[in-house]
Amino acid sequence: MIIAAHHRTLTHGTNGVLRFRGDGIDYVTSTAGDSRSWRWADLETVSNPDPWHLFVFGYRDTYAFDLKQQISRKMLNHISDEIWAHNQNELKAAPEALTPGTTGHNGRRGDE
Repeated sequence: MIIAAHHRTLTHGTNGVLRFRGDGIDYVTSTAGDSRSWRWADLETVSNPDPWHLFVFGYRDTYAFDLKQQISRKMLNHISDEIWAHNQNELKAAPEALTPGTTGHNGRRGDE
């Protein structure tokens, strides 16, 4: 699915398209340096406060978009499900978080 969008920035923004792929989301624009691709695992969440706005929260950045057409509830649910599933897989694959008194991969205690 492709949706025309305006990426809001501090100095005006850029026009482009949001492309929803099987493995993530792309924002494609002809403005140098503003295109962006996220894999599902790169995303923390998305927010759609109304049908004409979408916020993409990555672990490294946040993009705010004004949509030129509405995004369907079905598509939003699909995006949320993909992000959730990939985040769950990352949690399962990640080593247990160190807490004080536990031992990490290097054999040292986590509080040292």
